[in-house]
Amino acid sequence: MIKKSNIRENECFEVVIENISKTIYKEVQRKIQDIYRNKFLIILDKLYLEVYQDIRNLLIPILVQDINEWQESIENESNDYKKQYEIYCENFFEGRYTYLLNRYKRLADTINLYKVDLFFSINKFILNLIENRRKICLFFLLDTNKFIIEFIKFVGDKHSADRNICFKLNNIIFYYKIRGMKVQLLADKINKEVFSCKYFKFPKSIIFTNFMIQENVINNDCENIKDIESFYFNTGVMLFYIYLLNGIDFHNENIIADGRFPILIDTETVISTISSKDIGDLGSSVFASAMLPMKYSKYYNGICDTSGIGQKNKILKKYIAFENPFSSKIKLKFIKILEDDIVSFLPKFNGVNYDALNYLHCIVNGFQHGYNLAMKNKLAYKRIIDNADNLMPRFIFRNTCIYSELLQRLYAPDTMKSNIYTYNFLKKFLKNIPHVNSDKKEKYINQEIEQLLKGYIPHFKICSKNYILRSNSEEVLYEDLSETLSVKKSLMTKLMQLSKEDLFFQIELISVSLNINNHNFKKINFNYNKPILRLIEESIHVINGKLLVLTLQKDWQGNYIYGNIKDGLYEGALGLLLAESQFNSYFSYQKIEKNILDSKDIGLINGYSSIILYNYYVSNLEKEVYFLEDIIFTQYDVIDGLAGYILLVYRKYIINKEELLLDYILKLIEKFMMFSIVNEEKIGFAHGLSGLKIIYIIAFKLTNKQKYLDKYKVIDEKDDISRYSSGAWCNGLTGYLVSEYIMYKITNKETHLIKIIDNLDKLFIFAYKIDDYCLCHGVFGILDFLLTLQQNNLLNDEFKLKFKKLEEDVFTTLDKKSILIKDISLFTGISGIQYYYNRKKENRKSILSLCY
Repeated sequence: MIKKSNIRENECFEVVIENISKTIYKEVQRKIQDIYRNKFLIILDKLYLEVYQDIRNLLIPILVQDINEWQESIENESNDYKKQYEIYCENFFEGRYTYLLNRYKRLADTINLYKVDLFFSINKFILNLIENRRKICLFFLLDTNKFIIEFIKFVGDKHSADRNICFKLNNIIFYYKIRGMKVQLLADKINKEVFSCKYFKFPKSIIFTNFMIQENVINNDCENIKDIESFYFNTGVMLFYIYLLNGIDFHNENIIADGRFPILIDTETVISTISSKDIGDLGSSVFASAMLPMKYSKYYNGICDTSGIGQKNKILKKYIAFENPFSSKIKLKFIKILEDDIVSFLPKFNGVNYDALNYLHCIVNGFQHGYNLAMKNKLAYKRIIDNADNLMPRFIFRNTCIYSELLQRLYAPDTMKSNIYTYNFLKKFLKNIPHVNSDKKEKYINQEIEQLLKGYIPHFKICSKNYILRSNSEEVLYEDLSETLSVKKSLMTKLMQLSKEDLFFQIELISVSLNINNHNFKKINFNYNKPILRLIEESIHVINGKLLVLTLQKDWQGNYIYGNIKDGLYEGALGLLLAESQFNSYFSYQKIEKNILDSKDIGLINGYSSIILYNYYVSNLEKEVYFLEDIIFTQYDVIDGLAGYILLVYRKYIINKEELLLDYILKLIEKFMMFSIVNEEKIGFAHGLSGLKIIYIIAFKLTNKQKYLDKYKVIDEKDDISRYSSGAWCNGLTGYLVSEYIMYKITNKETHLIKIIDNLDKLFIFAYKIDDYCLCHGVFGILDFLLTLQQNNLLNDEFKLKFKKLEEDVFTTLDKKSILIKDISLFTGISGIQYYYNRKKENRKSILSLCY
């Protein structure tokens, strides 16, 4: 029994977790003391904090579920949930712990393996230091007569039993690292012989066969304010260096600003391989380094990722939290908190960190200087990398955060019960693995699972079978990978790629990423011939014979991400083709159609609905609508789900009333009705009620079943027009009125038209308040809808004049105001303006009203 009455804890279940953690810690501590007693002073006090946190993460999900189940079994005895919690904790080791170890088969195995790994990592770390103590002390100028080791913390992800460790040696902080020694040696040699070690540095390190010791690097002040400029110039050189070596994963935690020098503190991924398909693509560009911010806030007024070049930033962190804490009714939940990110990668003067935003030109100048140095020292570089194939650099199958989330999931009670269940769970989740030849996928998925079941973040190093010393679960063979080049060939390929054209393209990427001199914003200036086309073509590049069409697109949080354009209509190549037919010289419609059909996606963003709407717009009404049986959809909305698909197929049925088409639509409606929409709260045409309710009108029209009309009325009542506070098409008043317009075209009922006319004044007010120009959520969406009404003779003379005035004001504003021109997509970017201009000139139907 735990002798604690009226338990008081800082954290839930602290008394239980503390007991188990101390037992594990003391067992490991005792073993270490038995080995090194009376020989060396080894301080492991802080190891307990690591053990406590690890055990807490492991046990909390099980403890929460178990106390809930226990409480239900004694519910009639007492309703004092706080007291029940105390009783549960006080008596936990009188059988309850044994019960949990027996019930959750993986729990005992996980704890036992954790103890074995913990001892292994600490013992190996201490042994390596002791065996090489004289060399280490002499290298770092330490007293050779004194050797005091103090553990501080584990560093980085747990990839195996062996861990990276921060420690003190004779009261000075160092880092013990167990990976990347050969990479560090080669990277350092390139820095010396090509870049003369003048611009960036690595931590002072002593490298042994199976580990290295690095000095601790501090975010020291610059000597003067001019050194800030020097730092960012040097950072530009370092950016090129990482680009040259195909380096990846250089987020802000991997760089520390030490005066005017950036220090690369983690070199494991500074040299990497590339895929043959990435040559000349973003996958082998400066973006691959992760030093540049590819993600900006939704208003493009600040970086919102953790790139190695940037500014002070906030990041979202996930924590375990509780409902009804310290009671037997406790519930587990996860909360996300926005916190200040680290700033040690930013240079500092007088204690103040300076971000990159006022020194962007220095970065470009440094990058160009690094480029020139490499061109000048090509022969020296070739000589250095000639033996690079004996390196075994890290190879990344999936983002580390995916593995981290999976490990957290494996601590859930259901996956702790059985190895077989957990294996099958992981197998299902990891069923697709990139880069690997199809006949080898099973092999590497099993290696991922093997590492995850041991509690490790999967880690792989790539090598040729000619260099294998012994087989283990971390090795990836070149021979098993599709299109991946060897280290030497990857480095040589990048070297051969260097040219004036490549330099221009990389600087363009840097300029877009950092928005240098407001690079991403321009005035349209309609006085010039085809101004939009010229701006779009600035984002089209041909690199090494490969077509790259780049656009700033928004992620699900509304932040901008720069990357290759996709296939579909919303923000893809099909949208460019629709906006301007002359882009046929860049894109093949047949190839786009094949890609989309192969994807089985039905959405308007990148799916089959894109193809149908495109053909309606270009008046290819004879184009066959395929009856897709094995369609893939997870959404039921208009923009990316089943509702949009039904609306477009029904549009075809209106034109050509084929019996087969009717049967197909009824099947689709049946699928749609499996989803209960009555409780849906989201408003809007693209994602919410305004778009979804049209399906019930279609269902009623085709079947004459009153239940569909009744459901429509319920949803229509929820879709209150007073809830719309913007003029957007996607989730504002324009979308609501588009929905009424489509229903008017389907039913010919005046009630829908009256709703439209009654709200036009409000729509004009929104039009003058709206800040964005685009079709989806900007003023051109409003113009497009008004043009539709005018084409159908639904505007009176007063509204025609208002429409004309609004259109003139919008185009005048675009001549005077700089807008974001690097989003070239149809619905959210400048292609939407070109679409509107051509649609009006050619009197075509509107894509925003799905060509109804």
